[in-house]
Amino acid sequence: MACSCGEIPLIGQGTKPYKKPFGETYLKWFKEVPNDGLITYRSFLNGDRLLVTSPKAIADVLVRNSYHYEKVPEERSIIARFLGDGLTIVEGEEHQMQRKLLTPVYSLRTIKDLYPIFWSTAIKLTQSMSKNMEQTTKKSGVYEINFWANQATIDLIAIAGLGKEFNCLDGVENELFTAYQEIFTWAPEKEVYMALNRILSPKIIEAIPWAVNERINVTTAILRRVCRELVDEKLEAYAKQETDKNDILSLMISQGNWTAERLVEQLLTFIAAGHETSASSFTWACYLLAEHPEVQARLSKELHSTVRPLLAGEAQQDPASISGLLENLPYLNAVCNEVLRFYPPVPFIRRYSITPTTILGQHIPAGTRVILCPWATNRDPALWGPEAGVFKPERWIDPVTGRSNKEGGMSSNFANLTFSHGPRSCIGQNFAKAELRTLVAVFVSKFKFQMAVPGENIVPVGIVSVRPKDGLHLKIEDRG
Repeated sequence: MACSCGEIPLIGQGTKPYKKPFGETYLKWFKEVPNDGLITYRSFLNGDRLLVTSPKAIADVLVRNSYHYEKVPEERSIIARFLGDGLTIVEGEEHQMQRKLLTPVYSLRTIKDLYPIFWSTAIKLTQSMSKNMEQTTKKSGVYEINFWANQATIDLIAIAGLGKEFNCLDGVENELFTAYQEIFTWAPEKEVYMALNRILSPKIIEAIPWAVNERINVTTAILRRVCRELVDEKLEAYAKQETDKNDILSLMISQGNWTAERLVEQLLTFIAAGHETSASSFTWACYLLAEHPEVQARLSKELHSTVRPLLAGEAQQDPASISGLLENLPYLNAVCNEVLRFYPPVPFIRRYSITPTTILGQHIPAGTRVILCPWATNRDPALWGPEAGVFKPERWIDPVTGRSNKEGGMSSNFANLTFSHGPRSCIGQNFAKAELRTLVAVFVSKFKFQMAVPGENIVPVGIVSVRPKDGLHLKIEDRG
């Protein structure tokens, strides 16, 4: 079914999908445009776009015919500059090879062994904030939580990914962190820059004399230089058998199938994606818990008798104990699952067909631009029921047994697009889930919080992942 809502000559509906919050226009079309799984519309210069709406159509694109599609070339070229030419960006046989090599590195066993790192980083986050409160002789304060979240997640990815301490939470300056903050902090000119890269040649964009080009050149050069230094340092330590091989980079090197150049690309990918999307998810968790004090209170009650003894040193803190506890707390996992459903870090998945293919039996010519929208799919009443647009952690708990369920009431596994599906699904999703549940568990055990400005309009924006436009300011107090 074609959507012609508010079409403008030459522009089509090109600007509508980029209205804030991202994905809200697509969700409106999901609800209002009659369709059998596909909606066509016109984008800039009247280019056709195909919006995928149903689980069966999603499965055709992401699973059954996954390698018939690739990322849009213009988008790949710009994102690769700061995400690296790693697993997230590469295509075809190269992607299949990298995925095969990296799957064991992100195994459930590996993630469980990393829980003490998640745990210690979460504690360090709360300790740093408590120390800040003490310095102001108060037991409460107003904090911009997204900045703290980014410090915590890059410290965490440094230890888990590199076996290295960045200590950003201690106030130590770090080139990598500073560069990523500059890249991922939203600004209107950056949004224009990303939009132009989707319709114009990168060479044309690079020729434009504006500050965005210059700063991206500077920051991406810093990222590659620092990542190369980190890889060389790790390779030297590995050669001297001075590494314990427990961090992700060491595990990759131990396979013996990576050149230094490829390791740099993968390092760019997992540091950027690993810390930015996790910080985004934790920030939205804090926002939703601040906006829903009854949910925060219920979660705090569950954590009081389970996590607080662990924090007080009254229970064992080995990997099995921490993972076993956190993975089996029904309401904690319900909250985290609902946060990830309600605010998927990446609101759009863009693909184009590299060969003629089919979706729902319909012919799709080569070169067709295809859009999947996690934001819209995850909130679609046709897939999640009439309360799809409501933050409701209880949907993830079995009402009879009181235990966690894994479907949240969705009509199909493909109704949840937070981590995508198929061979291009997020390989780090178990890492991300473990990290989020640990940060939330420790933070809510330690602090009670609310919006610094009640009723403030928080607008989701993003360069790669979605974060609050003007940050998230919370009034936080120690639970004592």
